[in-house]
This record gives sequence, structure tokens and C-alpha cells, in this order.
Amino acid sequence: MKIIRGVYGASRMAWSMVLPFMASGQILVVPLIIHRLPLEQVDEGFRACQERKAMKVILLPS
Repeated sequence: MKIIRGVYGASRMAWSMVLPFMASGQILVVPLIIHRLPLEQVDEGFRACQERKAMKVILLPS
């Protein structure tokens, strides 16, 4: 059985500080998401995270 757990580790203050940098393009967040997989490949997404080959994985519905 797989367990999916969401984690939110930033405070509102941290977001208020970083959002202007993201909006201006000084911090690029898109390169952090290097895996976009169909939902059927959920095991591959988990494996990439466990093996530290991915930091963020997006699972797309089919």
C-alpha cells in the first residue's frame, strides 16, 4: 500500500518574502519540477523521489 502525504513547510511570512522574487523571475520555480508523469506511472514517480532523482513530481490525470 502506498501512502501519499502532503507537506507544507513554509510560513506566511516566508511566502510574502519570496513571492515578489518569483513574480519578477528572479527565482525560477519551473525547473524544480523535472518529472511530469501520467497517473499510471505513479510508481515511477515515487521511485524517482526515493532515489533522489526528483525533488518534485507532478502526476497528471489521463
